Amino acid sequence: MKTLTVIVPTYNVEKYLNQCLNSFVVPEIMGELEVLIINDGSTDSSPQIGQKYVNNYPQTFRMITKENGGHGSTINKGIEEAAGKYFKVVDGDDWVLAEGLKSLMALLKSIEADLVLNNYYWVNDSTGRKSKEVDQICPGIKYGQEVSFNSISDKIFFKMHAITYRTEILRKIPEKIDEHCYYVDMEYMTFPLPYINSVAAIPDYVYMYRIGQPTQSVSIENMRKRCAQHEKVLGHLLQYFEACRNEECRYCMAGIVGRVVTSQYKIYLSFGLDHKRKLIRMEKDLRNKYPEIYGVVKNPAILIMRKSSYCLYGLISRLVNYKHGGS
Repeated sequence: MKTLTVIVPTYNVEKYLNQCLNSFVVPEIMGELEVLIINDGSTDSSPQIGQKYVNNYPQTFRMITKENGGHGSTINKGIEEAAGKYFKVVDGDDWVLAEGLKSLMALLKSIEADLVLNNYYWVNDSTGRKSKEVDQICPGIKYGQEVSFNSISDKIFFKMHAITYRTEILRKIPEKIDEHCYYVDMEYMTFPLPYINSVAAIPDYVYMYRIGQPTQSVSIENMRKRCAQHEKVLGHLLQYFEACRNEECRYCMAGIVGRVVTSQYKIYLSFGLDHKRKLIRMEKDLRNKYPEIYGVVKNPAILIMRKSSYCLYGLISRLVNYKHGGS
């Protein structure tokens, strides 16, 4: 068994894939590392780039080619194929830092925690400037030690770039991540939560998350195009939240789902008055069925809109479009 399996979802990322895969060529740890390059039906030279690493480092890299099924399908396939005790996702247009990866591997070899956390940087694709989204991924946690999930669940800032799960936990989950769909990273973060008992963390920065690309799914233009997919993921998460009976887990889960709800507000507002009814209908549904999630939404613009009984919807919609460059 390998210590860590990293899956690299790969779809037409020839511009970035060399940088991603080369970041795993760290001789001190490669014997205990498995990198699964999951080619999701690429039509560019990504498969050829990946195959070079398989040929040069067969003890570490393996190529899996499948029909295009989206990000969720690559994660589902990776969970099936993983040989590592732990499991991490690094997208093909991102990369890792060698020293951080070595620190993560050292910790993974010495613990049995269900969830392991690391810090990460945002990196602007145009300028190369790196920045922090948060200073600490879990304020107050004792680095390098296993602690109970319940003791710090309300302090974790859940982001896909920051998490490594024990593979066995992922294989316990009966739900599959949605395929042929964007925004499923929120499902990947949420579905394991009822099965998590222990957590560990390192202070090191491991993941380099590339931002500022026009093709990114989180740009307002693309979120508008994929509004139905975002609604689908949100619906799936709300159902999962409703079925969860663990109160500590529900509290943590509400925070994650609340972020998805906030993004759904942003999408509806970006459409202008055309989606006002949809937004109000979602508001009522959340308030009546999911008051915990309704309550964790703290975005100032949304709170002002609520207090105005939606009279300020038009103004806030224009502000959202101005901020995000929408029409």
